[in-house]
Amino acid sequence: MVNHMRYKNLSPGEFCQLPTPSSWLTQAQSQWQIILVDHAHCERKAADFGINILKSYPDYLDIQMTISKLIREEMRHFELVLQLIKKYDINFVPLSPCMYAKSLHSGIRVGNRESKLLDLFITAAFIEARSCERFHKLCQVHPIDEIKIFYGKLFDAEQRHFQLYLDYGYQFFSPSEVDRRVEDFRIIENRSIAAEESNFRFHSGQPH
Repeated sequence: MVNHMRYKNLSPGEFCQLPTPSSWLTQAQSQWQIILVDHAHCERKAADFGINILKSYPDYLDIQMTISKLIREEMRHFELVLQLIKKYDINFVPLSPCMYAKSLHSGIRVGNRESKLLDLFITAAFIEARSCERFHKLCQVHPIDEIKIFYGKLFDAEQRHFQLYLDYGYQFFSPSEVDRRVEDFRIIENRSIAAEESNFRFHSGQPH
């Protein structure tokens, strides 16, 4: 028998499969300010992502309330990161994005709204899972104890977000299709994480 829903009970790290490169972690220790600023932008973008799903799929009533709560949580995280940015006297500036999200979004199908929704769920699941994996790694190497503790607290929330988006995939779509699309997107995600990149960001690949 084929084991569908094979990804449902994996940890975020197991779901991503490819671990964060050690070179990224090394640079994160010295460039933690950039990571913090980009993290704030990522939290706001995560809220934007959820809002766009709610706007585009009002007919999926079962997701409206839960994703609305998720959006509020993302914005609360945004506020908490801003507080740290202010406390450590870091300039909060726009940053050019890395290729990570763009690469994942390139795999989203656009011809059919149901297929697109599944791909949006899986894209969000990977972004949240990778965030968890990096929070866990940063907790081990970050030079500032306060931020270590903060990232540890965020891990639990991001893990819930990862599981929510993945569960929605299995709830509304064929488990075999979800498994197949997870495998498709993992190829894209892992390739992005392994690639060298000049823009050092929270989700970027190996520092160039």
